[in-house]
Amino acid sequence: MASGFQQSVNQLTPNFYRVSIDLSTYYKATSDTSTAGGRIEPYDATAFDTLPSSDNNSLRRARGNIRWNNIIMALSGYADCQILDVTPTTSDATDANVYSSAVAFAVKFERDDFLLQKLSGTTFSPTTGGTVTIDSVAKAVEYIIVQSIVSAMTRTYRTTSQTQGDMQQSVTIAAPDTAANIYDTVTVSLIDTVTVINS
Repeated sequence: MASGFQQSVNQLTPNFYRVSIDLSTYYKATSDTSTAGGRIEPYDATAFDTLPSSDNNSLRRARGNIRWNNIIMALSGYADCQILDVTPTTSDATDANVYSSAVAFAVKFERDDFLLQKLSGTTFSPTTGGTVTIDSVAKAVEYIIVQSIVSAMTRTYRTTSQTQGDMQQSVTIAAPDTAANIYDTVTVSLIDTVTVINS
């Protein structure tokens, strides 16, 4: 006898995407003091044992952390998502004066079709290769991330350094490079197999 159970087509089926950003090219040198300085930093200065040794170092970390926050806000503006497994590559994870050379993370979308509904057919042009037309969620995620990285803005931010301590100040960020070059640094792929472990 049939159970009568039917699976709804609207049932949530999460998809996971792995994002990798190479910060070793096109992002400013660690000594750069311009508003384009700083890289992409998931953690602010207070997360480290060794605080920034100068105000410039504090501002670079602040700009990197603002770019990271912009990525999260941009992704969540298109669809509900979770940021998981954040992995910055750094030679010293305890020192806020040492900047990441890469950052990787996973994005979980319960319903990722919203991204394609809004961005399908949009084009972008990396420096390497030809024009890309968004026809997959992975390409949409790449587009959203790069647009958030190159967005210029000014906001009030708490900076911390060994010389000034904690202080609120206005921090301005500019694009670290052209959008075309930044596209070359971002890789997004669908994670095909996800193992859920219940403990």
